[in-house]
Amino acid sequence: MKFTIGKKGSRRGCRRACSRGFTLVEVMMAMMVLAFGITGSVTVLRIGFDMVETSRDQTMVGQILQSEIETLRLMTWHEISDLPETEAFQIETEFDQTIGDRFTCIRRIEDARPGVEIKTVVLEVTWTTTNGAHRELAYETRIARNGINDYYYRSL
Repeated sequence: MKFTIGKKGSRRGCRRACSRGFTLVEVMMAMMVLAFGITGSVTVLRIGFDMVETSRDQTMVGQILQSEIETLRLMTWHEISDLPETEAFQIETEFDQTIGDRFTCIRRIEDARPGVEIKTVVLEVTWTTTNGAHRELAYETRIARNGINDYYYRSL
């Protein structure tokens, strides 16, 4: 069986039909779809890296604030009362010396209510991400003169 394209018995019609390819418009459309796909992938990667950086920083700041709360918890009432009302505190770590440069830490201590020996302590950390966004995380706690431990362990 013999198949021919074009005029019956014409070889020129076969060459023209067999050598057909994509038109310029089809190639341009495929390039646009490919460009949109690559651009979208790069954008998603950048957003993902920003989210990873934000979560890493928030975890580190949470550990910093928890460590400072534990330091305050180990102090006596008189040591806490002698602390200034507002003070910037320094982050000290053995592993990374550049942490103190990235984060600004402030401790504010004030009386919860006049005449009651309870202090409100606010620990606040601010920092700027690598893409320039300003972030802030704060913890607030209360410390009483005769704290909960005194209530549970008081001898009669």
